[in-house]
Parts: sequence; structure tokens; C-alpha cells
Amino acid sequence: MEETYKTLLELHDTQMREKGEDKLTPEEAYTTVLRHHSGYIPGMGPGPKPLERKHTNVQKLREEIRAEFDVEMNIRIKGLEVEVTTCIQEIESKTLALQKQREPKDQADH
Repeated sequence: MEETYKTLLELHDTQMREKGEDKLTPEEAYTTVLRHHSGYIPGMGPGPKPLERKHTNVQKLREEIRAEFDVEMNIRIKGLEVEVTTCIQEIESKTLALQKQREPKDQADH
């Protein structure tokens, strides 16, 4: 740890000598001295998860929602098909009943 601190001081001194000021942010200095490790910002703790993981999670969640939506829509469609079939049968039944009521009147008129 002491070695790392000395290296950071040397980096600061080098910046001051070469550029007249130290323009490095703490993150840049830590990354320069400690080296970057994926998913971890040296000296700063864990960083944000890589975008690929987030994208994968979003894609998986989207697929799950889509599958649930499809199941729900199929259930609703089947329910509507039953309702439509029932309505058609009722209309056909009423139409036949009306036709039977008219037959005797039609025969009497002729």
C-alpha cells in the first residue's frame, strides 16, 4: 500500500514537472498506477456492470414479458372465440324460430 502511495506521488510530481500542473483526475491517476480491472475501478471500488450484462438482462426480461403477454392474449382470444360462437348460435337459433313463426302466416296468405 505504501508503494502505491509513493507511485501516486511520483505521478503527481511528474505531471507538475512536465506540464506545470497536475490535470489528472483521481480516477485517471488510480487507473494509471493500479491498472484497470474489468468491473472494478482501482482504489474506488466496484464500478458499473458492463453494458453487455445489462443488455442481456434487459433482453431476457423483455422476452419473459413477451411470453407472458402472448399467453395472456391467447387466453383472451380463445375466450372471445367462445363468446362469438355462442352469439352466432343464439342468432341462428332466433332466426330459425322467427322463420318457423312466419311459415304458418306465409302459408295462410297463399
